[in-house]
Amino acid sequence: MKEMKQYVSALLLCVLVMAAPQSGAAQEALGEVTDEPLCFSIINEAPYTVMGTLETNYFIRADGVKTRHRENFRLAPQDWKQFCSRGPFFDGRRLDIVLKSLVPLFECRTALYEDLRVQGRYKDEDEGGGTETWIECLDP
Repeated sequence: MKEMKQYVSALLLCVLVMAAPQSGAAQEALGEVTDEPLCFSIINEAPYTVMGTLETNYFIRADGVKTRHRENFRLAPQDWKQFCSRGPFFDGRRLDIVLKSLVPLFECRTALYEDLRVQGRYKDEDEGGGTETWIECLDP
């Protein structure tokens, strides 16, 4: 059994090494990349759990594929999580943020000079019920 665990660990290490980007592999960023990461928190002030995604600007991998960094989050009421990014950023050191359930509910491009606060409320029945969720996005 011990040998099997060692074999699986060694196999996993090989897979991770092969999947890791090659050192010196060129990537072309389509936005600003910073030397030090910019860190901020997303704070859920809505009275319900929210889910969302943070997305950077695009970059082109060494193999020519155009892609972007994405980070999903799920926050219970009054919960928060810290995020850090070096980019590539959109103009004004901004990232895209999307709040969603099964479909996008709210999205914007926000600067990162202070924490982002998710706001939300339950709608009255005369408004059709459901929820309304948003973030006050920051201008650069």
